[in-house]
Amino acid sequence: MSNVVRLEKEKERAQKETNVAIVASDIEFVRLVRGLLQAGNVLNMTDLKSAYSSILESNGAHHIVQPTTQGIKEKITYHIDDIQFMKSKLRNESDRVFSTAVHDAALEDAMAKTSESDIRQLFESASVLQDAIARQNKDPWEFNGELSNDDAEKHYMPSSAVSLHRKKHRRCVLPPSIEMF
Repeated sequence: MSNVVRLEKEKERAQKETNVAIVASDIEFVRLVRGLLQAGNVLNMTDLKSAYSSILESNGAHHIVQPTTQGIKEKITYHIDDIQFMKSKLRNESDRVFSTAVHDAALEDAMAKTSESDIRQLFESASVLQDAIARQNKDPWEFNGELSNDDAEKHYMPSSAVSLHRKKHRRCVLPPSIEMF
């Protein structure tokens, strides 16, 4: 009977040590992330997960399951204010973590560098692409030329693509054989 009691006490003591290690790791991790974000760094979730795992390991929590992305996000948002997460557009990239101040500064910088003519040109290009896509759905373009033909642009490139190229490079001189829409 004494062995059972001794084993239970050792188990409780190991659980308390593990809990202390987890709390110490959480405090250290939150301080690290807060410091990096205040310095203006943009972090990614893969690096944060590996950092938290190594902090757990160094504090003696060896038998803890690896943290999940959702668990790291919850831990960060619970302890740090004014934080934003940006989901990656590509599957093989990690989500990004940054402070609201960094986000606002990046937006202000982008707006300061962008002129009204740049925005207008971007809008015009988007309109041309939208029109071309709409026409493509109604009347699909088919390849009907030859590779040895001298006037390859006429047969191989849809006129809407040539028009977009012309709008981008206004000084570009196009051959008269290309018809514009």
